[in-house]
Amino acid sequence: MACYDSSYVIKYEFFKHIDDYIEFEASLDDNFVEDESTANCSFITSVYNNNILEENKPKVMNICKKFVHLTELLIKKRKTATYNDYDYHYLNYWLNSQINKIVTDDICKKSFFQYLISHNNSNNNLNELKGKIYDIEENKLYDMNILHILYKNHNAIDKKIKGTDPNKDDIIEKAKTCAREYKKFKNICTEYETDFCKTLKFFKDKYEEINLCGYMLTNWKKEKLPSLTTEEDVLVQECGTSVNEIVGQSEQEDEADEEYSNGYDIDSQSITIVTVATIGMSFIFFIIFRFTSFGYWLISRIRKNKNMMENLGEEINYFSHTSEFDHIDSDKMYNIAYNSV
Repeated sequence: MACYDSSYVIKYEFFKHIDDYIEFEASLDDNFVEDESTANCSFITSVYNNNILEENKPKVMNICKKFVHLTELLIKKRKTATYNDYDYHYLNYWLNSQINKIVTDDICKKSFFQYLISHNNSNNNLNELKGKIYDIEENKLYDMNILHILYKNHNAIDKKIKGTDPNKDDIIEKAKTCAREYKKFKNICTEYETDFCKTLKFFKDKYEEINLCGYMLTNWKKEKLPSLTTEEDVLVQECGTSVNEIVGQSEQEDEADEEYSNGYDIDSQSITIVTVATIGMSFIFFIIFRFTSFGYWLISRIRKNKNMMENLGEEINYFSHTSEFDHIDSDKMYNIAYNSV
């Protein structure tokens, strides 16, 4: 069945926001109840009665109602009455991907959506998507499914390593899935020139940006996740500081703090002892000088020495004056002798 429109250009930009869409998908899986859906998907049994196996009709019916619910989730969580371009391309991819899991070329997705609108013409969310749903070629859809697997596993890894109890085995298993799927395109996307290869490169960068050393992961020594290419595994660097080293550093810091505290206590004790000793000695000397015979004798000696120093000073002054008088008298004598002549 020729369903493809050659004018339709596949857009990959919505993968940059795939983490948001993965959250919508998780909410859809957890909260959707088919029996509560008001979407009218009865056209499936009439229009596609000969195109779908009887056992697959309930599955296609479920996809139809889930799609309607998904459009409601996007509008509700974005708190806006319209979609953006990323939403259009994501919803188109989701519908193509889900139907192709059950039937491939037996249902044209563009026609399927037109029947859906005609049976739910009062649904504004669906009306917003008019002219936005196209059939994606099977080989292109295969590539997009691989991208979705890669990004979904990356999203799961990111959540697990940031969780309260990360499981190493689960993380390794999902990382191996990423490596296995990535290798399918490793030799195709060498220059990253096409939109698909650029989107693959965007995933690779996000994957390799994860630094495991920044998380408390038990028994984990590697800085990065397993390489997307096996030949680079030997180059994966180990964390510079292990958990044991961190514990050791912490213990050394505690010991240093304790030594500093002990040293500070010793200095404080020394200062206290010197101060008390000085005050004590001063008090003892005061008692000796004030109330003992030794103190009386010592005071007498100090006073006697003081008097001797004062007398010595007076004698020195006296001799100084005498010398000056002698000098004056000699001048007078010379004056008298001169006058006699």
